[in-house]
Amino acid sequence: MLHNSLKRNSINSVDKKETFFITLVSRLRLEYNRASRFGYIDMLFAQIFTLIVSSGTQFFVLKLITNDNLGRIKIMQVFVGFGSLIGSLGINTAIIKFVSEMSDTREKNRCFSSGFSMVLISSVFLICIGYVLNSLGVFSTDRIVCSLLNIYLLSLPFMILNDFLFSFFQGRQQFHMVSRITIISKIASLAAIVGATYLFGIYGYLGAIVGVFIFTFSIYLFLVRDLLVQLLSLFSKSYCYKLFAFGRFCLAANLVGFFLASSDIILLNYLHAPLPEIGAYSVALFIIMFISQANSSAMLIALPKLSSHCTELDTVLQNLRRYERRNIILNGALFAATLTAVPWLLEFIFGSKFHLSISYLPYLLVGYLMSSVTIPKGQAIISLNRVDMNFYGAIIVAAANLCIVFGFIRIWGTKGAAIAAIASGILKILCTEITWHIILRSKRVVNHSVSV
Repeated sequence: MLHNSLKRNSINSVDKKETFFITLVSRLRLEYNRASRFGYIDMLFAQIFTLIVSSGTQFFVLKLITNDNLGRIKIMQVFVGFGSLIGSLGINTAIIKFVSEMSDTREKNRCFSSGFSMVLISSVFLICIGYVLNSLGVFSTDRIVCSLLNIYLLSLPFMILNDFLFSFFQGRQQFHMVSRITIISKIASLAAIVGATYLFGIYGYLGAIVGVFIFTFSIYLFLVRDLLVQLLSLFSKSYCYKLFAFGRFCLAANLVGFFLASSDIILLNYLHAPLPEIGAYSVALFIIMFISQANSSAMLIALPKLSSHCTELDTVLQNLRRYERRNIILNGALFAATLTAVPWLLEFIFGSKFHLSISYLPYLLVGYLMSSVTIPKGQAIISLNRVDMNFYGAIIVAAANLCIVFGFIRIWGTKGAAIAAIASGILKILCTEITWHIILRSKRVVNHSVSV
């Protein structure tokens, strides 16, 4: 009898394990199908390939480019990225929000024409300013950086226009189409970049990068060719004012956020840190940017979804909780996998060349993990039309972070910039939580007043 009882318990235990694994597989399959339906999987791969071709292609040509030139590339990427944000005028976030909320196709087209005209003018003006500043040596005292930047600046207008067109399709929630086109174009251009770098070194690398942006822009132009024919007839001054009124806070917040993320490279550049150390540091930063694309893809879908229910606070909170749970699981898994596998892979593939990069990586990973916690609430704040609060919070964090990074670099050199990422993550969490509770309290007070 005892033997039969133990046998039944053993069978029940096996049945429970089988049921658990079946349930787990079913749940994973359901989440995958849901992610595929919303376009998350396509967006994820599109973002990964976009990063590979822009700043991440350097990972594939590390053996072809010296550490000094890797440092120069990172310095140029920071300044060109800063310029692309200025040229966007903050309209990209505004176009996502407004187009996702509109039901009339003609109004969407008017919004597109007005926004496209604005960024077209700003991108042409900005590249002229960029060449003037570069000729004066404002960006760097290194003559090679100034020479290379003359090539890299050619990509600036196309980068700005590509981001706007991508945001327009994102607002229309055409994730599958745009993502697949992006992936195809990036795969095709990757071979060109590696080949050009092999043949012509860093000059070939930068020339191929410019060609990639032009090629991507031509694809987007083909997709919106019907709208471009009606560009002048659909142009609306009222939409220009509306886009800029919303976008100016987004622009300011994005600039402050970008400065916050790039203050380490900017300070290392102007404090004349050794270029090989900046190059090693940029490799560690690339790894962080690479793994962050999974998170960015989820948030690119989250904003239009949250904005479509921006008048329903309970729905926004429900969606936010769901995105926060997924965000924590995703980034926790990425953190563990990167910390375990990447140092071993770098050592195995490149030997001791990037030993210095490995020493920076743990600090940057912890800082990334802490910063990523704030992203869902930041998107929710935008969806509730409180981009001004995002801006004020970003100003406070940026000012404090600048002092911390400067002090840490003075004490520990380039390694101090990596350590400062942890302090930056703590500041972001505190500031975002305070901002969110202020907005939530004000929204509930308004809703209570309306109901009364």
